[in-house]
Amino acid sequence: MNSQYNVEENKALLRTLYKEDASSVQEDVPSAAMFDLDHAKFKSVRHPPSSRLMEPKSGGEEEQLLKVYGVLCSYWLPQY
Repeated sequence: MNSQYNVEENKALLRTLYKEDASSVQEDVPSAAMFDLDHAKFKSVRHPPSSRLMEPKSGGEEEQLLKVYGVLCSYWLPQY
């Protein structure tokens, strides 16, 4: 891990982001805290290579979109 990364400062920042998100009513994209993960599952997809969060619906599954605040460290991200 990066020795210059301030863990405590970023923990406080993430807590603030989640609190602000919970206090505001936004209907565009739900946050992970507002989403029912009990019945959802991740599904691997070959094209494009990815994992998708799926929720059972009548007649099949539906892909879900949600936002998660966090910090990525030492992770390779795609170029697009």
